[in-house]
Amino acid sequence: MSAYLPEDLAPEQIIGRARLIARQRRLSVVSNGRRIPVLHLWKGGFAVAPDMARHLRGLVELYEGEKLLGWCLVSSGTIEADAHRFDFKRFTACAENAPVDFVRILPKPPTSDIHI
Repeated sequence: MSAYLPEDLAPEQIIGRARLIARQRRLSVVSNGRRIPVLHLWKGGFAVAPDMARHLRGLVELYEGEKLLGWCLVSSGTIEADAHRFDFKRFTACAENAPVDFVRILPKPPTSDIHI
């Protein structure tokens, strides 16, 4: 691969790929108290090892490390030799902040009485 890329770009590509692989290794789904590592994640679903999730279906939680990303309603997709694919019927992202039932009024910046 480095034969086709400029020398200064090749290390950045390798580092970017390593970060992507590390992130994918941190992804997991939790169902019935069992944590199952996710091999691949895409917009419409995810894939796990075929021997890890034979009876995985329904509502599962998607995590990146210890951070909850959201809740997924999944159905079984295709089973291949290296991965069992699951499709999202619904994905609800987890919000960073709790919802509020009022309008937050931001404070106005202080005004200066000095006029030039």
